[in-house]
Amino acid sequence: MTETSPQQFGTFLHERVRDKNWTVEKLSQMSNISIAHLEHLIAGNFEALPPSPYVHGYLHKLGTVLDFDGEAWWRELKAEGVVRASGSSDALPINRFKEKSSAPMWIAGVGVVLLIYLGVRFVAIFGTPLLIVEYPPRGITPAETEEITVRGSLSYGEKATVNGESVPVNDQGDWEKRVMLHEGLNTIEVTGTRFLGSTANVTRQVLYTPAIVITTSTAQ
Repeated sequence: MTETSPQQFGTFLHERVRDKNWTVEKLSQMSNISIAHLEHLIAGNFEALPPSPYVHGYLHKLGTVLDFDGEAWWRELKAEGVVRASGSSDALPINRFKEKSSAPMWIAGVGVVLLIYLGVRFVAIFGTPLLIVEYPPRGITPAETEEITVRGSLSYGEKATVNGESVPVNDQGDWEKRVMLHEGLNTIEVTGTRFLGSTANVTRQVLYTPAIVITTSTAQ
């Protein structure tokens, strides 16, 4: 199974945040992007994000904060058509407030806070878990031993399985599982699940070729 550009970006963003040892809340403070939008970006859930001008701005900010080429990611995602195009009704938020200028500003502020809170809780309960398989990597991984350790991380999920067997997930979201291989090509299915939510699936392949042992005999 190949990952789409949104999933690839979500995995990339998650790893960048992890390398910084930041939380999503910390990234929100540094980038001035709401937690709800950041969680959608990490989950590759671009259809839940605002139109393209906003997403373009998010990628630029994240590239500056996390030191990567946000414009390159923007071009790839835009070319794949996963970013929602803006329309005539997509005015900037300040224009929307101006249309209701007679309402007290504090009411608008409370409404924004409430929407952000509801968005965060919706993702936390019903969103798609972020499943990362660190080993084996993508493609076909060669192996010379009959046992390997499959490892990775799970965010926004409660349960992970490897080839249908449950795997414990620690408080940091890390997990690992020893897997016995048969000679030839092995397919490893990893699944992350969340309560009241959906599942994420990752497939990896390992080619097990037993090492050849060469023995020599000494003539008597």
